[in-house]
Amino acid sequence: MTENTVSTFKKEARVYKFTTKEIKLEKDGNLKHKKIMRYFPFTGEVIYREEEDQVIILSPEFPKIDIKASMVTVPTYPEAKELHFKARMYAFTRQSKTHKMIPITQTAKLASWFISKAQKNGFEVTKWKMIQPLGPVFCNKNGNRFPKNSVEFQGLLKVTDKDLFNKTVTTGLGQGKAYGFALLDVSE
Repeated sequence: MTENTVSTFKKEARVYKFTTKEIKLEKDGNLKHKKIMRYFPFTGEVIYREEEDQVIILSPEFPKIDIKASMVTVPTYPEAKELHFKARMYAFTRQSKTHKMIPITQTAKLASWFISKAQKNGFEVTKWKMIQPLGPVFCNKNGNRFPKNSVEFQGLLKVTDKDLFNKTVTTGLGQGKAYGFALLDVSE
């Protein structure tokens, strides 16, 4: 197994890239999370994203068992740095009275929602490449099955606050980390 260590905020994060043959995940969001936590059970601080043929996992811990992984390089980034980004997010708003989560489905509202997340996490979107609703990810809570609205965002960003941005890269962006959301994938 190879790994890359990122040191920011006195917290180390290791990024692992596996093929879907090495880690076969279930379709249900809860079962995916349980399987990944078997490999990284120590802290519970795991962010992952499943792609067509790979699973990307970010964790401060080494895997519990010896499994193959390829290295993903994640350096720290300076302010004003422009980067390509990709993020799969759980996009929703809350009703003011009931606090019920309402999925966001319109492209313009999704863009505004992501821009507000970006501003709070040390970057700004400079160009959109794609805002693509992917459909629901089904999860279970207290015996009830419910969907989480999955949306993929891609484009260019500029770092506006290096400390906040580097923390976001190592800890995630937004909610739904247990279900494969919130991993901010950046590259030059």
